[in-house]
Amino acid sequence: MPRLYSSSDPFAGKGEAIFNMGGKEALYFKYVNQFQAHYQDSCQLLCHYLDSRDYEKAHILVHSIKGLASTLGMLTLKKQAEALEVTLREGKFYALPALLIAFQIAMAQVVQSPFPHSSSSVGT
Repeated sequence: MPRLYSSSDPFAGKGEAIFNMGGKEALYFKYVNQFQAHYQDSCQLLCHYLDSRDYEKAHILVHSIKGLASTLGMLTLKKQAEALEVTLREGKFYALPALLIAFQIAMAQVVQSPFPHSSSSVGT
């Protein structure tokens, strides 16, 4: 069974993400805000897909979240999405309940958090 990951900071990779965006914090904040708005209901949608046994749509949703979480430095969410994605791809549906709970927690931390704190040393 894939490992469950945890971090107290849902934006633990923020510094590297801002660096990769040319040091533009405003751009980073814009994308985090868009992520939070667009994916706020994604856990309910994912549960709907899983309840309907539409594993392909569930996989696509989780894959998209994983990629964006990676780009935006949401390391715990990225790792949880990655674990879910592998489990879905491998058809190990018995492992989904525990992974889904961990994913939901990580997603809630990201979506419900205020903007990550700015860092004056990033991108200099």
